[in-house]
Amino acid sequence: MNNWMKRILLGMALSAVGNLYAEVEPTFITIASGRVHGNYYKAAQAICDRVNLRQEEHGIRCSVAYSDGSIANLTSIRAGEYELGIVQSDSQYYAVNGSGPFAGRTPFKELRSLMSLFPEAFTIIAHPDKAIRTMQDLRGKRVDMGNPGSGSRTVAEMIVLASGMQIKDFSEVVSLNILEQIAAFCENRLDALMMTVGHPDLMIKEYLRHCSAMIVAPEKEVVEKVVKQYSFFSSTLIPGGIYEGNPEPLTTIGVRATLVASSQLPDQVAYELVKSVFSDIEAFNRADPVLFNLNSREMVREALTAPIHEGAKAYYLESGLLDDKMLD
Repeated sequence: MNNWMKRILLGMALSAVGNLYAEVEPTFITIASGRVHGNYYKAAQAICDRVNLRQEEHGIRCSVAYSDGSIANLTSIRAGEYELGIVQSDSQYYAVNGSGPFAGRTPFKELRSLMSLFPEAFTIIAHPDKAIRTMQDLRGKRVDMGNPGSGSRTVAEMIVLASGMQIKDFSEVVSLNILEQIAAFCENRLDALMMTVGHPDLMIKEYLRHCSAMIVAPEKEVVEKVVKQYSFFSSTLIPGGIYEGNPEPLTTIGVRATLVASSQLPDQVAYELVKSVFSDIEAFNRADPVLFNLNSREMVREALTAPIHEGAKAYYLESGLLDDKMLD
């Protein structure tokens, strides 16, 4: 075929695509995240920002909804209330297999992965004057374990059991919002808090800004036991020096935050969403400190228990982030 004919056909194709976008009504999608200003909310906002920058090109408008976290997000996606959600990798596993907090429910086989995000570390915040240096030191203490049914609470309960303890070993267990937590902790009405978060975390910095606190990790034996027993957990580091008064790194149990949807999300929407993030990954990394060290290849290969969405897969194959052998 002559070059001039190729140029004519290419021009016709581009014109048709332009007319298609002009005629299509905007597509609205919402990402269920977590608490306002938390890491899930900030990550979801960073994703939406990348999508919305290309709205005139693909016609998709993205927004963020705050929520109670992983378990609530998976339930909402399955019910069709939200198109996408950010969830812990272990919660993703439980939903797909109908286990853990989803035991007794039909496995969510329509769940699909889009990308892996930042590592999250099981973290204990404790009063320095309460002699809390290990999980065992929490016996008889007043502890906030997170919202019942949340992904963070599920991890905390599992690690308590792996430590040879039970919830009844604490003198009091509560689940407060962040303002209530800070007040209770600083006024000595709480001894410790358990959470699974990406670091650095704004909420932890708020604790350290308002009152004295230290970070504690589970014993080495507990970390090794949990990582060996559950494939969706890994050994991870809480870096030293990122919080005032906590100079040394700590080894703890980790999961990853992941972006998921159901198979009902149109392939083209999934394709355009991941393209918006990965086509300018450096700008996405700069959106928030918790996203700073993300690696593109890890984001499409790590901690994705549910099958990769067909639309996302198409972009990853096209861009070379995955190849057919990795999908066998």
